Amino acid sequence: MFNFLRKQKTFFYPALLVFLLGIAFKPLAFLALPVLLFAQKGREEYHYILGLFWLVLVFSDSRLGMFGFAGMVKPVVLLLAVYFSWSMRERLAEALVFRALWFVPFIVWALFCWAQGEEGSFVGLEKTLSYLLLLVSVPVLVQFGYQEKKEELLRFLLRLGVAVLALGFFFYLVSSEWSHLAGRYRGVFGNPNGLGIFITLFSVLYGVLFILKRELFSVRERWVHVIIMVVSLLWCNSRTALAAVLLFLLLAFPLRQLIWVQVLVLAMILGMRTFLEQEAVALIINMGWQDIFRIESFEQLEQASGRKVAFDFAWNYIQSHWWIGEGFTATENLFGLHREELMLLNHQGNAHNSFLTIWIDTGFIGLLLFLLAWLGNFLRNTLETKLFFPVLIPIVFSAFYESWWAASLNPFTIQLVMVITLSGVITREKDEQEAKGETEPIAGKAI
Repeated sequence: MFNFLRKQKTFFYPALLVFLLGIAFKPLAFLALPVLLFAQKGREEYHYILGLFWLVLVFSDSRLGMFGFAGMVKPVVLLLAVYFSWSMRERLAEALVFRALWFVPFIVWALFCWAQGEEGSFVGLEKTLSYLLLLVSVPVLVQFGYQEKKEELLRFLLRLGVAVLALGFFFYLVSSEWSHLAGRYRGVFGNPNGLGIFITLFSVLYGVLFILKRELFSVRERWVHVIIMVVSLLWCNSRTALAAVLLFLLLAFPLRQLIWVQVLVLAMILGMRTFLEQEAVALIINMGWQDIFRIESFEQLEQASGRKVAFDFAWNYIQSHWWIGEGFTATENLFGLHREELMLLNHQGNAHNSFLTIWIDTGFIGLLLFLLAWLGNFLRNTLETKLFFPVLIPIVFSAFYESWWAASLNPFTIQLVMVITLSGVITREKDEQEAKGETEPIAGKAI
């Protein structure tokens, strides 16, 4: 890891200086970050632009007041990312594999919902547009970065993600108040579940790149990465993250060739969720793992974090607002309005479900447009290498229990865009090389 930091000193030293300036005096970040981004563009270090954007989103999720500048400056970084990506489009050798255009109907509908909603706040408009801008800019940064840097981009992104997790260990050494919340480990993130979501997405990213580009790391370095990821996963005590990561490992490796088994797993998750949860709880109790999973009974699991309360409340609201929502932030406003009564039922936060959040915000029509756009990009970029279900199922599982997919400027959605885009560009590169007889087919690829 220290060797990586030394090799990437042209990224980490300036980034560290900028972050220290932001910590010392928040307004300085509005000057220092754009200067650094333009400097990276001038050196044609395009993968560093993507990495810095990701880091800003990571630290914007922190509860520590010293990183407050990250949340303030991330809209500016997004606009700069859009500007840089626009200038890169002309230099792309191939058409974009991630089709942001497919999201335009969803965004237009979301804007309509926002315009006719009772709130119509500027924040709702800002969040709607930021979702589109993220989908427009990040795929270009990723694809152009890979075009120019190839495996260097992949190693950089994976090592950067591992460095974020390792930084959480450093926070733990400094003070448990920095790294823990209510007795649970959260690393650099705002809460343990946020760390769990990050590990879920990062595990998918790491696994996909391992399958497509197995030669990226030595066995020794790979084991170091895996240990850091596993320790972070176990320490954060996120049941959803642990289940999602195990699902990915099961589907992406031993079951990757068996599409029909993957479909069966998806059907079981959708149709037999309660039964599977009951059996899982029974297994956990029999094995004596209650402390690890924070479960004493199935009834306790049902009430965990008040999620059942949130699901029931959101679903009841949807019955009278089926087709049309009131725009982005409608869920936040709804749960905020009923905050006190929900707290009495052991619930804090919002819907804890990305799909219910999109449904409340944009109605069933918006949810359908949202899912079609994402599924289209999944199919286009992961189906050929039999990674469609291994990637989709754990992502859907995670999003079913957390609302991260319904937002853009977080450290999670950007990773999903990376996964889909990199899967597409690497697969297309392999196809072109195979057509020229330059390489062997991807292991497990449908031929």
